[in-house]
Amino acid sequence: MKNVRLSVNELEWNLKGDNENLLKRMRQQSESMQTNMQENVRELQSLTEQIQTEVRTATARATDEASVKFNKRIDEAADEATQKITENAKEITEKVKATEQEIARVKDEIHYERGFRKFFFWATPILLLAQTVVSMFLLLR
Repeated sequence: MKNVRLSVNELEWNLKGDNENLLKRMRQQSESMQTNMQENVRELQSLTEQIQTEVRTATARATDEASVKFNKRIDEAADEATQKITENAKEITEKVKATEQEIARVKDEIHYERGFRKFFFWATPILLLAQTVVSMFLLLR
């Protein structure tokens, strides 16, 4: 029985040693895994920061390009509007000049007609007087 007790004590002792060794290895593996996980977290954080930087850069570029295109389109639209306004102004100016020339021509015609009207206004009584004198002369003769 002594041998059995000794054997059980040895087994307990060996089992305790094996358990301690197993616990040491598990702790070491746990620490190693924790270290690896921390390194992985750092790498992921670094990658995330790089991705965020690239996204910000790409967004800034896209915004700048959109702004440039938008400003270019606005400039083109303003140029087109200016060109149309200039063309319309030229057409209106030509119409105004044509109207001024027509008004001047009508004024000249009115002035010319006024001269005829004045002539006939004064000529009619004079001719009537002359006709009356001639008719009286012929009647008296």
